[in-house]
Amino acid sequence: MDCPICRANETSLRHAGVPEMEHCTGYVATFHACRRCGVLFQHPQPSRQTLRAMYVPEYRAQNRYGIYGFLKRMQGHLQARQLRRYIPTRGSRILELGCGAGYLLSALGHTGFTDLCGVDWRISEDLRRSAPSINFIEDDITTFVPSRPVDIILINNVLEHVADPGALLEHCRTWLRRPGRIILVTPNAESIGYNVFGRFWSGLHSPWHVFIFTARSLSILTERTDYRTRSIARGEDTGSWGISLQNAIRSVRTKPRAVAKSGYGVIALIGSLFCLPVAVAAKLLGRGSSLTVVIETATLEQRA
Repeated sequence: MDCPICRANETSLRHAGVPEMEHCTGYVATFHACRRCGVLFQHPQPSRQTLRAMYVPEYRAQNRYGIYGFLKRMQGHLQARQLRRYIPTRGSRILELGCGAGYLLSALGHTGFTDLCGVDWRISEDLRRSAPSINFIEDDITTFVPSRPVDIILINNVLEHVADPGALLEHCRTWLRRPGRIILVTPNAESIGYNVFGRFWSGLHSPWHVFIFTARSLSILTERTDYRTRSIARGEDTGSWGISLQNAIRSVRTKPRAVAKSGYGVIALIGSLFCLPVAVAAKLLGRGSSLTVVIETATLEQRA
């Protein structure tokens, strides 16, 4: 079987039948790995209809309440501080594909960015009321076309959910102004967290993550879709360690129990605090749980 990213015939089974461990939906996924570019990918891949059906109403990316919502708001502010260095001006037209509960856009708005738009297949009225200055649109991110070209596209922990990430990047290029940038944040398949937890690692996020990238596989993908990689940074999220620990503990239960609506329970919270020193060490070693990749539309000179 050829790798869907680098096309090399160097793939093998990595994790069979990984269960969903956050909302007890009963879904499972099987992951293969490419020895050449390192990407992990689901095979067989779920259909478009199955992918949509997997997102239960309690899915944590949409949750704005409780301790999980509070932590995600804090994370949004930290991300906004980190990402604003890649955004040229406060007046840049910024579009986030897969904006979820709007944490990152809301944080960018608080830091002075004024032209903000978020797209997701489900937008709550509560979100619209909480951030009236942001244009939130319900639509399919893989086919959405904005009313005018944009300067910056944010794809924050979303690319790994898409069945054809290359097609999404090609689609974005048709309405991204030149020079324009896409800022990608996605789990890192070469992280220490993955090496420690394996099939229980939160970055697998079975069955919702179709691809889990490495820096090399992302570089191949962006080059193939006619972009230039500007920078690659490796970050860390202590929440990833907490959820991984929670997954490992839940895996030994003989019967499923009620879980928090966000999928982020008490075990994950305690685990995040307990694993903080290890997470910091992983980041310092350049093996953190996430990748932040900034890509740009290539000029004719850059293509040559």
